[in-house]
Amino acid sequence: MHLGPRYRGKLGTKTVVVLDDSTTHGMSLEWARILLTAAGAQRIVMLTVGKYGSRHTRYELKDPSVLAPYQLNSLTADGFTATPLSPVADPHAQDRLYQRIAAALDSSQA
Repeated sequence: MHLGPRYRGKLGTKTVVVLDDSTTHGMSLEWARILLTAAGAQRIVMLTVGKYGSRHTRYELKDPSVLAPYQLNSLTADGFTATPLSPVADPHAQDRLYQRIAAALDSSQA
């Protein structure tokens, strides 16, 4: 996985939202976070609609200098440290998300 070269130099002041339809342990979300961080994204928000399993694993590169976010890579599991986490469910998060989306839509139409 890698980022498209046309985004080079465009992420430094951006908040990037990563939306996944479902997650089991978070590997796809974490890989997106690692790539976007390496590309200089200022803030990364990870959202998922469905969660399977009761944990999330945070991955970090052992040597971040080996990652070129705009090129295909050959990293293996040995290049990462893994930290299991227990996510905390927020029963009101969905309502707050909908409210923020509605407010953003209202302000864009004003």
